[in-house]
Amino acid sequence: MRRIAIQPTLLSQVSSVALFVSLTPGIAQAQQATAPTTSEQAAPASDEITGPVASDIVVTASRVNRQGYSAPTPTVVVGGAQLEQKAATNIGQYLLTEVPAFRPTTQPTSNGANQRSNGSNYLDLRGLGTSRTLVLVDGNRFVPEMAAGLAGYNVNLNQIPALLVDRVEVVTGGASAQWGSDAVAGVVNILLKKNFNGFQAEAQGGTSTHGDNRSLRFGFLAGKDFADGRVNLTVSADYEKNYGVGDVNTRDWGRSHVYLIPNPCPGAVAVSATCPAGGNGLASRLILPDVQFSTATPGGIINSTVLKGTNFGPGGTTSPFSYGQYVGPTYMIGGGQPGVYFPAVQQIAAPFRRMVLYGRGSVKLSDFITAHGELSYSKSDGGGQSVPYVSSLTIRKDNAYLSDSIKNQMTDAGLTSFTFGRYNTELATFGHLENQTTRWVLGLDGAFAGGGDWKWNANVGHGVNNYKQAVDNNTIVARYGFAADAVLNNGQIVCRATIAGSSFNAAAAGCVPMNVFGTGAITDAARAYVAGVSMGAIDYRQTFFNASLSGKPFETWAGPVSVATGVEYRYESESAWSDPIAQANGYQGNNSATFSGVYEVKEAFVETVVPLLKDSPLGESLEINGAARYADYKGAAGGQVTWKAGLTYNPFAGMLLRAARSRDIRAPNIFERSVPPSGRSATIQYGSAVRSLLVLSSGNPNLKPEKADTTTFGFSYQPPFVPGLAFSVDHFKIGTKGLITTLAGQDVADFCRVTAEPLYCGLITFDTGGLPTAISTPFLNLASVRISGLDFQASYRFPLSRVADGLGGSLQLSFAGTYTRHAQVNSGLLNAPTIDRSGELGPRNQFAVPRFRSTTSLTYSDERLSLGLSARQVSGGKYDVTYTAADINNNDVEGRTYFDLSARFKVAPGITLFGVVTNLLDTDPPAAPTDNASPTNAVYFDTIGRVIKGGIRVEM
Repeated sequence: MRRIAIQPTLLSQVSSVALFVSLTPGIAQAQQATAPTTSEQAAPASDEITGPVASDIVVTASRVNRQGYSAPTPTVVVGGAQLEQKAATNIGQYLLTEVPAFRPTTQPTSNGANQRSNGSNYLDLRGLGTSRTLVLVDGNRFVPEMAAGLAGYNVNLNQIPALLVDRVEVVTGGASAQWGSDAVAGVVNILLKKNFNGFQAEAQGGTSTHGDNRSLRFGFLAGKDFADGRVNLTVSADYEKNYGVGDVNTRDWGRSHVYLIPNPCPGAVAVSATCPAGGNGLASRLILPDVQFSTATPGGIINSTVLKGTNFGPGGTTSPFSYGQYVGPTYMIGGGQPGVYFPAVQQIAAPFRRMVLYGRGSVKLSDFITAHGELSYSKSDGGGQSVPYVSSLTIRKDNAYLSDSIKNQMTDAGLTSFTFGRYNTELATFGHLENQTTRWVLGLDGAFAGGGDWKWNANVGHGVNNYKQAVDNNTIVARYGFAADAVLNNGQIVCRATIAGSSFNAAAAGCVPMNVFGTGAITDAARAYVAGVSMGAIDYRQTFFNASLSGKPFETWAGPVSVATGVEYRYESESAWSDPIAQANGYQGNNSATFSGVYEVKEAFVETVVPLLKDSPLGESLEINGAARYADYKGAAGGQVTWKAGLTYNPFAGMLLRAARSRDIRAPNIFERSVPPSGRSATIQYGSAVRSLLVLSSGNPNLKPEKADTTTFGFSYQPPFVPGLAFSVDHFKIGTKGLITTLAGQDVADFCRVTAEPLYCGLITFDTGGLPTAISTPFLNLASVRISGLDFQASYRFPLSRVADGLGGSLQLSFAGTYTRHAQVNSGLLNAPTIDRSGELGPRNQFAVPRFRSTTSLTYSDERLSLGLSARQVSGGKYDVTYTAADINNNDVEGRTYFDLSARFKVAPGITLFGVVTNLLDTDPPAAPTDNASPTNAVYFDTIGRVIKGGIRVEM
């Protein structure tokens, strides 16, 4: 540990605080109780504050094994103490809320809108997507967690016991040359405790002050050496149960029923007698409170003809529907009686349970070789209610359940049918999922008997993830239509489609007639026919082998040259199954596919660090770093080369300058290459012809890897004259191309007609007259994103004894922030503009990110007590950066700052009590409604409110 002998005066301390504040203008708001450090920083080992010092080995940003080496790519290190201070139940929860470079993916329990990942935490650096952040455990791949019908392949951090974590290293820059595919935005390496001796146990519980989000967690870690320290066995376990949060009506901000609706009368063209030319003078989109359905009620409503506005209530009784303001084809403001707000039954956070078992062992086979192994098992399950099926039907006059009064009115008006909308409360779905993962790893670490600096390691591992999904009461759309079209036949009520004649449909066999007129009118027998349990399952398997060698082959005038080289092999397979109705897209939602595929890659890499200066008049040190990797993928991806070049320069004591440039990739995954065609009907215009065509979406075996070019440069400074002060600033720029996406059927038709390129025209089947009859919309390498900005980190820690003799303990002020200057997105569509979505807080567009996120904290700690106050800030922005005043009535989304309190108190040796209050002021989220799930953007804004957690930790 490097010690600084200079004692600062009180004036220098005040000056250093002023310097700290000057680095963070306008931000006294945001970070954790104990700040994550850069790779060049480590917490002092004692109360004597000597300032952050260089780590011995940076294992993630570089593959070389080198004492004190600082890699050119910025790295954030989070230690176990930080997880304890925030009472984090898992690693992901801490990283997503406390490290601003991450874009949050879900609420702490997973938002109810995402019931396919209950109890899971995924990582997304820079907002480029979870599939472009590589997650490792001790430098090895971890089998991803799957979700039926989705293209996401994500490592769930909840599968790692929190007590087993030694530290987490986050490389905030491309690292495919060192680690392979997916390391586009960066790498997260979870490093586990090794050779642990002792016992730790932890129990905690919590609840929101709204009386929900109750949670329980228990965990332990036990390890012991045997055979004179040559053998170590360690086991750890975690169990957590969260009872979830109800729907938005459980919160005052949710009861306002804010939503985004289209203005039914926006423009200069007359729409109807009630919407003359000139419109109502408002924007074309409206974010307003008290939004209701205008064309669907729990008992059904007639939406056409002179009977429009006839609402069906209990027992099929009718009454005039109360229309509100701005009545459109789907929504309105106010009115109702009864009114229906679409997201009202969507849970804010779904309940879940998770259990993790993790065992590790090591055996020292000789003075130079150690064998190690690990075995883990995790299981999570959960479920939640989703929105009911909303139907739109054509009801004929001869419907057997239609009252005589309505039939007589139809006769008087000369009507044979009308359109009818219903919000089917009897058909609300309930999803349940289960995820199980087993994994084992065996490895050898060694050095050569002849001595020297050469080390080697080899690992082999295998993991299996089993995913099961069942959605109860899921409406089968065709059956709903058959059952609702009920008629009298020979005095019996039957489904029209079962009667011989022009309306007969063999698929309606067994149809149970259904009364849709009135609240609660659908009987259990009818519901059992029109709804089923949609099921999906995935078996995903990953096998890997890797071996590496590192050492120092020779020296230059400035010191030894370091080299690391290695080979890797990975084979992954996926088998997905779904029930026959889901395969035919028969349910109103949650239709997953049946398919199988494999992924295979062979790789070799090399990396070197070459010193050019050492204790020179030109500087203390200068080192260049270079890495390259060749990957041979099975299939169209073929051979790929990734590389990185960088340098680090210490011009004088405490100052480090760094820069790096890299080429990184993400290879197409199994789903993107192998999912089978799934068809739907769509109206497509091709020139002057308008046709209803079959549009087939599918995987694409000819996909190429996505590519990215990343540049980072910056500095970190630890002034020797102010022990305990450290700060860094890093610029990042990531330019991606060939991002894998899909086109709409109309886009394919337009591309072909305008460009005549085979890439697009080959996706269309034409008839003999040259008009399309079917269109394929597979995954394609089309989109691009360029994201750039600045990362800031600063911390200042000093003992209070420096202020006045006799004062104990120390204070630490910490700050971390990410400023995203640009997030330029191009969809790859014909003549598509490039849109900068930095500063966009609406939930409608991928790659939209806040302009600024930060965390700041102030912590007092001594031998027994630790108190922390922190703040997390999300800057305000636009709902959609492309909208003008004519497009939306309010395009501004307010920012938020959330304050947290934390405390730890050692009541006795080995016994610590702790507590945390998150969102201390119970701050409500701003209005930023999604299309169908929430009145706010639950990714960036807290929807749960104030949460209080407390617990006990025991160590022996």
